[in-house]
Amino acid sequence: MSDLKRQKANRHNAMQSTGPRSDEGKRRSSVNAMRHGLTSPLESSLWAPLLQPIEALLASEGLDKSQQRELAACILNYERNADYQRLRYESKVKELSSLHVQAGKGGAEECLSTPSWAMVAELRNADRHLRRAANQLIKECRGLANRELSVVRAESTK
Repeated sequence: MSDLKRQKANRHNAMQSTGPRSDEGKRRSSVNAMRHGLTSPLESSLWAPLLQPIEALLASEGLDKSQQRELAACILNYERNADYQRLRYESKVKELSSLHVQAGKGGAEECLSTPSWAMVAELRNADRHLRRAANQLIKECRGLANRELSVVRAESTK
């Protein structure tokens, strides 16, 4: 299918999509993004109190206020995503371990050696927030390095 045909088909399908119609469906869909809070602003999360201390550490490194804020936010976003993924993984391992024990197949060691493919697929899909946060952190660090490099180059040409 050509790109033009695909675009037209996508546009047609999107126009037919109306979202949930029942009150129950609307209620369920209204809380979709609230499961983990990873897309909520950092300032309104439980991690917000850590912003100031990290900014202070970055200030001691010689970064200006905006650079401190951006890098601290990237670091905390990465950390909260990593923490969420770790907790999610641990709960899935416990869940699978209890299923294996109930079936009389052994404990966590056997559970980890013979993973449920559904769990593997779910965990693989779940880490997109972590990858996004890691990419943002890397991008911010590269941006800071490039800005510092351009300042050094500008000073060396004077």
